[in-house]
Amino acid sequence: MSLKNKIFIYILLIFIYSCQPVEIIQPTEISYSNLNKFEINAKEISLKIKYNPIFSQENIEDQIK
Repeated sequence: MSLKNKIFIYILLIFIYSCQPVEIIQPTEISYSNLNKFEINAKEISLKIKYNPIFSQENIEDQIK
């Protein structure tokens, strides 16, 4: 086999391989019906929120050197 034939065969194989069908992935559907139910039996529920946001008067551009 000559070099031209080998190159032609390689190019042909690459072309055929690239023409394979593309796998299409369907979007995932999330259903809450599959999850367990969450129940709380209590007279009183209290939430303790400890979030304390710290705000700065300076812009972020002033803080970056």
